[in-house]
Amino acid sequence: MAYRGRVLLTGCGKRGFVGHHIRRYLSDKLDLIATDSDTLDLRDYDAVKRFIYKNKIESVILSAATADLDTNLRMYFNIAALSGELDKIINFSSGAEYNKKHDIVMVSEEDVGNSIPEDPYGFAKYVITQHARKVANIFTVRLFSIFGVGEDWRKKFISNLCCKAIFNLPLSIRRECKFEFTPVDTLPLLVEWMLDSQPLHKDYNFVSGKPIALTEIAKMVNQISGKNLGIVLLDKDGQDPEYSASNNRLLQELPWLKMTPLSS
Repeated sequence: MAYRGRVLLTGCGKRGFVGHHIRRYLSDKLDLIATDSDTLDLRDYDAVKRFIYKNKIESVILSAATADLDTNLRMYFNIAALSGELDKIINFSSGAEYNKKHDIVMVSEEDVGNSIPEDPYGFAKYVITQHARKVANIFTVRLFSIFGVGEDWRKKFISNLCCKAIFNLPLSIRRECKFEFTPVDTLPLLVEWMLDSQPLHKDYNFVSGKPIALTEIAKMVNQISGKNLGIVLLDKDGQDPEYSASNNRLLQELPWLKMTPLSS
């Protein structure tokens, strides 16, 4: 049975990749009110409270995010402060919680806190998760690197390589590393389940569990495009830290959820 309460979805602005896909796939299934920073300033507690009361919001999907530590914290805590008035809050976090300065290798949810993030974004997400774990109706989905239609080709690795292939340019990679890429299309299914059900855990890694080297992705682009473009490592002597995680917790609870690895 579909969730019957009215749901506030944040982060649906022009750069809201996650919010865009959730709205696209769930707007016909849920009573969804999608907002961006122009329609609702999540940094303003009074505005958030008025909006939730006026629109009779019962649950919130918090996908809005920024690189600024203070803004991320204020957006979350202004929503969390109203958790007692809500059915559920679904919070999106990041693998940056594990501290991207070092290798992140097939980490589990229990590994959060073993290394405190040094960057403002990762630290904000870490602080938020620690709070969310203590609130009964706040659940966290931890994203690593998701991809799909509509992502910004200027910033996203896979679509950037595809654009280079279209224009017959060398497939350049700054540094080699193993990365976790997960298609965004599966995410709305997880969100829908979280609204309809009572999850056993407070937070979940949303990953395929199959990290892949960036050069391997470039080879796949060559193969799919039918071209033989050069693969260029701009820094042949350097390698970025691995960025991968385990999805055991997620799949033990949701064996039907298809976390398709990029290599498939």
